[in-house]
Amino acid sequence: MVTIGEERAAAIERELEVLIPASEIARRVGELAAEIQSSLAGERVVAVSALIGGFVFLSDLIRQIRPAPTVDLAHLRSYGTGTRSSDHITLLRPLDQPIRGRHVLIVEDIVDTGQTARFLIDMVRAESPAAMTFVTLLNKPARRKVHIEPDLVGFEVTNRFVVGYGLDYAGLFRSLPDVCALPRWAEDAWPDGSPPGEARAPR
Repeated sequence: MVTIGEERAAAIERELEVLIPASEIARRVGELAAEIQSSLAGERVVAVSALIGGFVFLSDLIRQIRPAPTVDLAHLRSYGTGTRSSDHITLLRPLDQPIRGRHVLIVEDIVDTGQTARFLIDMVRAESPAAMTFVTLLNKPARRKVHIEPDLVGFEVTNRFVVGYGLDYAGLFRSLPDVCALPRWAEDAWPDGSPPGEARAPR
């Protein structure tokens, strides 16, 4: 992973624009959990997400669903540069749990190009689940490359590079409680001259 210096990181953090405050995220996650639970009629689901960005949303969501879901995580990687991911996605860690005949809840932090979501959906569908529900915290339709329509959406966001609440820039800002937009100058200026082939998590 490309790293950036503390001076640059501090400059970016000072200029982050809060798009969705933590209080709004907490309220909406609660609403999504209630909607998911009401549709399950007491059935225990398998919650599936992709590392790393989805872990915060996943953990907040499943703690509000009963019966408590079982959880499985896939680790995906794309090879792009800067704030742009490539079309190539590699599965680094497959799912461990059997999901054939189960109701699977696919949990994503953000859907923008749709490539990660399509990869997850196809991977789950290949295991013949009984049903699938796809929920994403953030939806960015302006960046779509493949057709994806989530079943449940937390928030629609504009075409900005967002961080916080699990989402990162060069490994930074995942722990921020709000969803924030990078300053415009940081969106297009990747550190180290945008090296080709740098591994980044897909979105």
